[in-house]
Amino acid sequence: MDQAEIPLNMSAADMAHEKPVNPEVFSFKHLALVVPVYNEQDTLVDLVNEICTACNKLGLNYLIYLINDGSTHLSHYAANSCVDDSLAGP
Repeated sequence: MDQAEIPLNMSAADMAHEKPVNPEVFSFKHLALVVPVYNEQDTLVDLVNEICTACNKLGLNYLIYLINDGSTHLSHYAANSCVDDSLAGP
């Protein structure tokens, strides 16, 4: 699979699938993801874990920005549980 064959809509679950993806097909090693969060308290931790698993399997350095879009649920508590305290800002 060359770079042109990588589907743009590949999900984190697809990327983390048991069959390893050849990391040489990616031309980048750093990734920043911006994830809008709106009332996602029940799924946010799983999503972040899937993203982390996929990025780690691909050998990527990554940052995940969780942006609260005015949630009325407890999404901010779920987001805080995902934070690496050594990287968190004030």
